[in-house]
Amino acid sequence: MRRTGIGISISLVPKQRNAVISGNVIADATRGAVVGTEYGKAVTGDLTKAPDARAAGVRVEGNAVG
Repeated sequence: MRRTGIGISISLVPKQRNAVISGNVIADATRGAVVGTEYGKAVTGDLTKAPDARAAGVRVEGNAVG
C-alpha cells in the first residue's frame, strides 16, 4: 500500500480475535501503517510501532514500513 491514510485497517470487533499481519509493504500511510478499528473508527495507534492491549490476539510482524 502506498500514499494512503491508513495502510491496513484491522477490525477489533468482536473483542476475541486472532490475526497475523505480515509480509506487507506499506509506504506513506499518513494515519498509520496498521491501525486497529472498531466500526470504522480508529481506536489504536500504528501497531507496527507499538503494541496496544486493545489489539490482543493480533500479531503484526515482518512488514516493510516507510
